[in-house]
Amino acid sequence: MRRLWLLGALFATAAPAFAQGGETDLVRLQRQLQQNRSEVERLFDLRMRHGIGVLLEADAAEFRSPGVTAEAIEQLAKERRDQEARTSALREQHDRLRAALEQRQARASLPPERVRDEEPGDVPAAPAAETPPARQAQPAPVAAPAPVPTPAPVAPAVAPVAQQPAQPSPPCFEIRGSVDPVRIAKALFQAGEALMDRASAARAQDDTSLARELDTQARQRLQQALAHLAPVVQPEDAAFAALFTQGRTLELLFRLSERYDGLSLSGSTLDYQRREQEVRDPFLAITARDAVRTGARLEVEVLGPWGAAAQSAMEHFRWMNLHGGYSRRANIEALTWPGERDL
Repeated sequence: MRRLWLLGALFATAAPAFAQGGETDLVRLQRQLQQNRSEVERLFDLRMRHGIGVLLEADAAEFRSPGVTAEAIEQLAKERRDQEARTSALREQHDRLRAALEQRQARASLPPERVRDEEPGDVPAAPAAETPPARQAQPAPVAAPAPVPTPAPVAPAVAPVAQQPAQPSPPCFEIRGSVDPVRIAKALFQAGEALMDRASAARAQDDTSLARELDTQARQRLQQALAHLAPVVQPEDAAFAALFTQGRTLELLFRLSERYDGLSLSGSTLDYQRREQEVRDPFLAITARDAVRTGARLEVEVLGPWGAAAQSAMEHFRWMNLHGGYSRRANIEALTWPGERDL
C-alpha cells in the first residue's frame, strides 16, 4: 500500500513537468512555422518586385552571386588545361591508330607481288655470302698506288696479266621500293628532317661548317620530296596525307631560307608573306574539306582528325614565326633589382 502511494505521488509531481515540456515544444514549432511563412511571403514579394522592375538596391543584393576568388579561377584554369592535354593526347593516339589502320587496309588491297615491298627509306642489305671471293681479294682500281718504274725483268710478268680474261661483273641486286609518290615524299621529308636535327646538334657544338653541309643535304631531300608530290597535290580531291606532307616540307624549307637566304619579315616583307601563305595553303585545303557534322540533327560542323592536325600545324607555324627567334640574353644569376644590396 505504501508503494502505491509513492508511485502516485511521483506521477503527480512529474505530470506538470511533462505538460510544460510538451507545451514548450509546441510553442517553438508554432514560432518556426510563423517564421517560415514570413520568409515565403518575403521571397514571393521580392520576386514580384523583380518581375515588374521595381527592385530596390537592398533587395538586389539577394540576387548577386558571391565573388569569385583568384584561387578558384586558377583551379578552374588548371582543370581546363588538364582536360585539354588529355584530349590532345587521346586525339593523337586516335590519329596514330587510324593511320595504322589505313596503312594496313592499303597493304591488304595491293597485289601479292607488291605486298612484300619495303617501307620507304629502308633498303635491304645485300647478303655477304653472295659476294664473289675473287672480287674481295682483288684491290679496287681506284685504290691502286701510282705506277713505279721497275727494272726490265719485270716486263715479261706484266704481259700474261694483260692477257688474262676480264673478271666477270659483280652480281647486281635489285632494290625493290615503293612506287607511291606520297610514300616516297614522306621518306624524303623524314630524311631531310633528320639531317636538320643533326645540323642543329652540330651548331650547338659550334661546328658551323658541318651544320651548313647537313642543311644543304636536307634542302636537297626536301626539294626532291616536293617534286614527287607535285603531280598528286594538283587535283581538288588530293589525298590529305599528300597535302600534309607538302605543308610540312614547305615549312622546313621556309626555316632553311630564314637561316641561310636572309628571309625575314623586316628585310623582305612581300617575299616573307608569300612564303608564309605557301606553307599555309596545303593545311587550309585540308581544313576546308575535312569537316564532320555532329549532334542529334547533324547541325554542328567540326573538324575531322586531318583538319584538326592541319589546324594545329598552322598554329605551330604561326607561333614559331612570332616567338621562334627568342634567345636568353642574360643569365638569371646576373639579373639585379633595386634594393638587392639591402637584403
